[in-house]
Amino acid sequence: MKLSFHGADRSVTGSCHLVECAGKRILIDCGLHQGSRELDEENAGPFGFDAAGINYVLLTHAHLDHCGRLPLLAKRGFRGEIITTSASRELARLIMLDSAHQQEDLAAALQEPPEDGGLWSGPKVAQWMQRTLGREIAPQRGWDYLQRVGYSSRVPRPQHAKADAEVQQAFKKTARAGRGRTSRTSASDHRTVEHG
Repeated sequence: MKLSFHGADRSVTGSCHLVECAGKRILIDCGLHQGSRELDEENAGPFGFDAAGINYVLLTHAHLDHCGRLPLLAKRGFRGEIITTSASRELARLIMLDSAHQQEDLAAALQEPPEDGGLWSGPKVAQWMQRTLGREIAPQRGWDYLQRVGYSSRVPRPQHAKADAEVQQAFKKTARAGRGRTSRTSASDHRTVEHG
């Protein structure tokens, strides 16, 4: 028997443990890491095992930090059986749908400027979520959700590969014409929203 830990081994979220025994590979939970931007990046990262090679998932209960990465597991090739109670199965389904719905609503809200007309920030997202969900949300959670939906208010430098082609051409003309002079563009002159 071999046991490996792929979550909740150095923290209390993201439960995910692999048991290999008698030619079978059983995953105990497949949860989201919660609490910081670094953990959000870990959620999208590799599992540390081949999802297609898992025979069973034993879901202990329906908290998001135990079931939240099940859709990603399936996307990456898992076709086995999920073993859990009927109550946990129904609750996990509702919790994952609710989480996805919240992210879709936020992504739609980010298509427009916030009420003050500026750029979205963690505190502004937290305030939007408080109004939407009717409960208090810490400002840090707002930053976490911005990252989760792939929002960026950064404007790529004109010489950067992600910059708009017209901006790159204008930058090159300005750079050639003004050799020795520096030209700056303020961040308020541009507004970009990137979704990953």
